[in-house]
Amino acid sequence: MTPTAHRRPRPHTRGPAAGGDTPATALEPKVYVLKDNWLEVLAGDDPSLRTRSTGRPKATVISALAGLDRTHLGQIEGKRLPLSLKVMEAMITFLDVRRGMTEEQARAALFDYVTRSEAQRRTRQQVAA
Repeated sequence: MTPTAHRRPRPHTRGPAAGGDTPATALEPKVYVLKDNWLEVLAGDDPSLRTRSTGRPKATVISALAGLDRTHLGQIEGKRLPLSLKVMEAMITFLDVRRGMTEEQARAALFDYVTRSEAQRRTRQQVAA
């Protein structure tokens, strides 16, 4: 019988278990998070999207014009529900149609693109405040 060559598995040469990249230096996925003033950005200078007495944005009107459920938008505003792709696209489309922004401009005005750990840290700070 002819001997056959077998490869023996070797330990990884990278990664925290092999003494390579530590979690701090490993690539971390990035996510979009809403900026603090996102509702103000959506309302802009349009008086029909603001209350007369205080000038605060009318979330109910904005959500209806953007094709979103007011309850859903309120939960996102109160940090009880995470941001979804559907809501992101609705907000971007709203700024495109109402204010003439490009997709890139709308993303820059509404969202920060941060690492997941940075997003979690921000959420903890906002909940504590």
